[in-house]
Amino acid sequence: MSGNPGKVFVLESSSGAICRVNGYLLSEGMGASSEYFEIAKAANDPKQSQSTGSKRLREKYGITIDGVKCAARPFDFALFAYAVSLNTYHCRCVTQKAKDIAGAPWKITGDGQDAARQEVSSFVDQMFEGLDFSEGAQNVWTDYEALANAYLEVIPDLKGAPAEVSHIVSTEMWIRLDDLGFVQVKNGQFAHFRRYGLDKEAFAELNSKDPLAAGKDVTSVWHFAQYFPWSPYYGIPSIMPAWNRMALAVLETEYNLAFFNNNAIPDYAVILEGSWEDDAEDKIREYFKRHLKGKAHKTMAMRTPDGGKITFEKLTGDNAKEGSFRLLRIDCRDEVLHAHGMPPQKVGIVQPGRLGNGSDEQNQQYKDSIVTPGRKKLLSPINRIIGERFPGTKFRLEFEPYDTDDIAQNAEVDQIYLQTQVLTPGQVQQKRFPDLPFRPGSDQVLPRAGAGVQPSTDELGSLQKRVRRALREAKA
Repeated sequence: MSGNPGKVFVLESSSGAICRVNGYLLSEGMGASSEYFEIAKAANDPKQSQSTGSKRLREKYGITIDGVKCAARPFDFALFAYAVSLNTYHCRCVTQKAKDIAGAPWKITGDGQDAARQEVSSFVDQMFEGLDFSEGAQNVWTDYEALANAYLEVIPDLKGAPAEVSHIVSTEMWIRLDDLGFVQVKNGQFAHFRRYGLDKEAFAELNSKDPLAAGKDVTSVWHFAQYFPWSPYYGIPSIMPAWNRMALAVLETEYNLAFFNNNAIPDYAVILEGSWEDDAEDKIREYFKRHLKGKAHKTMAMRTPDGGKITFEKLTGDNAKEGSFRLLRIDCRDEVLHAHGMPPQKVGIVQPGRLGNGSDEQNQQYKDSIVTPGRKKLLSPINRIIGERFPGTKFRLEFEPYDTDDIAQNAEVDQIYLQTQVLTPGQVQQKRFPDLPFRPGSDQVLPRAGAGVQPSTDELGSLQKRVRRALREAKA
């Protein structure tokens, strides 16, 4: 570097590239939006409609899998599936919605003999091979909430009646361009399925070499999809509008990990003035890279030449610390929750200083807009399968009513009221369970609560669960 005064080079803190998966940045995971824009535009263009332009355009953006034309995906399924593990609130929303919709207690309703009811109940409980119904249904719905696409294979017995069902992972499935079925790709192997519910005549005109041609032994699949005008074939997940926000939260985490991995040392510009040895720059780089990273409180000793000068200038301001991203993190969190339609308290977020926090209204909206429609969509094929398995039956699968009350939060609030003597145990009973008989003036309504001893939050929560269960059984 001799004879080159004022040389500047930059020492950068390295990043682990958390948000880069298989060469893709998380922020680039929006998929083939322009392709689907062209498809949708061509399908509604009068000029295209007069010819085969729309059909050809769809085929152009299709993909051939095992000799069958399939529709291209509007986003990277593998990336979106992996992204569930990158954001706490996105993961919690996906699993909580799957639990509330598909993992709820269920019952068989309808008129009929008890023996027939028990037969239907046993079939439902064992329809997922190796799993009980709630676990199998939750697996299906986890795919639906994460990817807006879920697949349920219906496996018949020798007589053609449904015998069991199986969950097929969404990342493995492709939809045929003719919309007659699906192709599964797994470990280099292929499997073909018909769309469940289609008449056999729909396959009569297919080429005899087609895997779905009439007469071939192929099982059927029910496709759950969250419709969005963007895609004529696949569903679009709820997280899509908040995808960039979630990517921003991951980048913020990555930045801070890199910052603290380098002992909170920011990026520096190193200015060497005067006549230095040619390898001085490389030596400084090597020291920061090998001896300082991950090792706190290290000292670098350098001998400056006559008239030489070295200056370190920070390129990152002092305010670019972990704490400065707090508001950004909250904004990203809230947008993820809004995209899912999830009340904050359902994922463990309680605003300080607010006992109620508007939870009743939020839970009711969550029930009306998320839980009830989701359960209806899930039960549609299940009850159709029951009807085909037991022709003429009047029995149907139903979920127990969704309770909009947040039992854990109510118990915590009640405990505060009891400890501060704002309410007595009897008044808590009147507030939470007005349908139960209550003797005025008596406070002995809570088990294991002796005179002068307040019940714990766990006791209150447990009692509320038992009482609600008793009320449901009494009404049934």
